[in-house]
Amino acid sequence: MAPIIIYLLEYFKNIPAREKILVFDECWSFLKDHASYIDECFRTFRKSGAFPIAISQAMKDFSIFDRELGQAITNNSYFKVYFPQELTPDNELSSFDIERVNSLGYEKGVYSECYLKSSDNSYRKIIRNYLSPLELELFHTEAGGDEKLMRFLEHFGKFFKTTPEAIQSFVRLKHEQDKTDYHFVTSFKKSGGEQPFHA
Repeated sequence: MAPIIIYLLEYFKNIPAREKILVFDECWSFLKDHASYIDECFRTFRKSGAFPIAISQAMKDFSIFDRELGQAITNNSYFKVYFPQELTPDNELSSFDIERVNSLGYEKGVYSECYLKSSDNSYRKIIRNYLSPLELELFHTEAGGDEKLMRFLEHFGKFFKTTPEAIQSFVRLKHEQDKTDYHFVTSFKKSGGEQPFHA
């Protein structure tokens, strides 16, 4: 796995566009013993205007496999975003920071909070993220939460020019204040209806 990831990182570095984003989601766990290479990558990305994002379930995960690798990532990250997790004070986090992380809240289907901190401590803020109905449908992590969308696309997708159009229509029907139209759509096939549905 490591050679594949290294190839992708080299490919990313050589994309001519200056505005580019790389989401580095836990694949660093396959890069044990490559700390110096990752350190060089993150420095190169920053200097070229590229924007790397490293994601993990918890801060401690960055050093489980390779402490130097974890430091190569965290030391080269100016902004860090924390979600609720168990933390202990260290060089990165003060008791104040941990108190703020522990105070983070959420309301299911409405908002969630995270803590934004810069390495020079000029930014130390709680951010409340309100998701749009479309984001709620596409970015949730609830098991089985996409079943209705998948059924809608299966039954009605052919009546739309594109899949994004079908998804937007599903979201409008599901999240509008009057749910009558959405219930009509979900019961349409059950009743044996054959007429095309137009959103």
